[in-house]
Amino acid sequence: MSKMKTTLFPLISLLIIQPVKSQSFLDRMRVPIYVKPSVTIGYDNNILRFSSTEMGETVPNDPAMGDAETFDSEIIYPSVEILYSPYLSMEHETNIRMSFGSTQYGQSKNKSYSSLSFRFEHHLGSYQWLKEGKIDKKKKFFI
Repeated sequence: MSKMKTTLFPLISLLIIQPVKSQSFLDRMRVPIYVKPSVTIGYDNNILRFSSTEMGETVPNDPAMGDAETFDSEIIYPSVEILYSPYLSMEHETNIRMSFGSTQYGQSKNKSYSSLSFRFEHHLGSYQWLKEGKIDKKKKFFI
């Protein structure tokens, strides 16, 4: 009976405490990609940023108004954000974020624009992040 206990103990301990095998780099890259679509609806009572004096002096069909018929407009902002969090470091989180959005003004097609952003984030420690990114806005201006 004691011989059985001595041979059974190492077998059970091997099953319970298995050596941890490190993951390959490619395995750490195979993580879910999260896609988050959203739509934001808003309102701006002065889309052209006129002063109250300029608003009082502006007449209908004034060239300063561009293609806008009124000073105010509803705004619709549909966007998509993509989040990828590979395990570059087992101790600290890493995020790669990319988003695309398009701001649409109901009263002015010339004021509408789209934007694309890319951001790399790496957690360094408690409340410490290294973040680097780029934002590209394709904006139209009145001429």
